[in-house]
Amino acid sequence: MRKFICDRDSVITLEELQNGDEFKEFMEENPDESFSRYLELCMYWNNGMLEEILTADTPAENRRGAVMLCSVLDDGDDINYPWVAYLNAAEIAQQKSHGKIVMPYIGEWC
Repeated sequence: MRKFICDRDSVITLEELQNGDEFKEFMEENPDESFSRYLELCMYWNNGMLEEILTADTPAENRRGAVMLCSVLDDGDDINYPWVAYLNAAEIAQQKSHGKIVMPYIGEWC
């Protein structure tokens, strides 16, 4: 199931987006558009409101830009208290280039 993070705050599924009021309003205002165009606008043109979370269902062309929940630590930090953030491949590489340890976060999102 494809999932998205909305404004780096809440998680929403593709199905919830398709059945949501915002999409219905969009279609009323733009009857010639499609759901894929709506999704594109939400992800890229509307200040990046949505970001795709990397899942098995993420399309290949979206994988590089998809985010995943990561633990970020400095060498010597207490592993029980990481900085937790959604990061894409470029952001992970940037953190690693600054000497950070980055790994998937398997705890609960606070």
